[in-house]
Amino acid sequence: MSAYHKKNRRQRFTALLACILALLMILPMVFMVLGNLGSAGAASSTAQIQSEIDALRAKNKDLAGQKSELKKELDALGAERDKATARKGLLDQQISVLEEEIENLDAQLTQYAALIEEKEREVAENEEKERAQFALFCKQVRAMEEQGTVSYWEILLSAESFTDLLDRVEMVNNITDYNQKVCDQLVEAREALKAAKAQLEQAQAETQALRETQQAAKDELQSQQAEVQALINEIKADEKLTQQALDELNAAAKEMDAEIVKKEKELQAAIAAAQKSGSNSYQFDPGTGYYWPLPMSNVRVTSFFGPRTHPVTGQYSNHAGTDIGAAKGVEIYAAHGGVVLTSVHQGTYGNYVVISRGDGVTTLYAHMSKRAVKEGDTVKQGQVIGYVGDTGRVTGPHLHFELRINGTRVDALKYYPNVNWINGTGFPYN
Repeated sequence: MSAYHKKNRRQRFTALLACILALLMILPMVFMVLGNLGSAGAASSTAQIQSEIDALRAKNKDLAGQKSELKKELDALGAERDKATARKGLLDQQISVLEEEIENLDAQLTQYAALIEEKEREVAENEEKERAQFALFCKQVRAMEEQGTVSYWEILLSAESFTDLLDRVEMVNNITDYNQKVCDQLVEAREALKAAKAQLEQAQAETQALRETQQAAKDELQSQQAEVQALINEIKADEKLTQQALDELNAAAKEMDAEIVKKEKELQAAIAAAQKSGSNSYQFDPGTGYYWPLPMSNVRVTSFFGPRTHPVTGQYSNHAGTDIGAAKGVEIYAAHGGVVLTSVHQGTYGNYVVISRGDGVTTLYAHMSKRAVKEGDTVKQGQVIGYVGDTGRVTGPHLHFELRINGTRVDALKYYPNVNWINGTGFPYN
């Protein structure tokens, strides 16, 4: 073979090796880019879910603190009979916290379900990456075995010039770097798969622990609800406790009246000052007429405004509002637009909200299981402001609804001429 043909053959061989090397160098980059794209999306989704879980955990920690403080107060009260009404009030608050805790755990479980789904997808993707990388590794090993008769020294020593030698040195270095990269990426793929499986197992274990915590909270809730009912029965059966409950009810009503009058005056002064200064504060639409405070499927009036025998105390007294029967958790709506004067928990009225129109008209919604607005909020007519419950001094879930005009309680039903309410007074709740 002539020197010319030998030289030409070496050049073709070198060019072929360069092409193969270029292809082999591109393959791991393609795998890496595709893998990084998938990993980036999964990481973003996982991070968002984890952030929501962390926020729910922080809220649950706060609820645990509230439960602890209430327990201390209950322990301080003891089991003395003359403190039964106070004990019921604290238990009502604990029940509200427990119900919120159970809702929080429900939300956490929903997020964990999404997290597990995400982790299962990550495991599947990492398994596919590991299989692809292993196949590439095996392919490279086979290629190295097949080319085992060609040594890197032979390639270097066949160089025809110093420049050619430098090119061949770079080519050999690239081949060895590529071989090492294939091995490294296989190790990385297997480590990523191992980590994804570990995270999946952790999420599954935390989900199981959450389910157990939730069941314990439900058991505790059931126990406290039974204790509250026992206290109601105890109060009704004991003449001394009955009178105490009635006294507390009257005192709470007077205190509430004074508070509403005071806050109503403060609101009217703030509205006047805002209007004088041209401020946009306290601008709201009171709406037209009065919106029925419950869904229209709930029109059974269980206790009317005016004189009646109190179902808990058994004493003849004046009922300051209208009781409307409804299941626990039913939405409560604002009868008119305005500003929330009060949103608190109190022993007699339980969770209650007071809304003012700023013109002397206020409405009160009591015994809520949960409040959906806070003091100072501006609400629209028909907006959800809370949920029906049985907190405070009651014998069952319902809405206690009061309407005040210029500080005086009035019969709210007179302001709903188009509502076909049902007389259900055979089942009074408050």
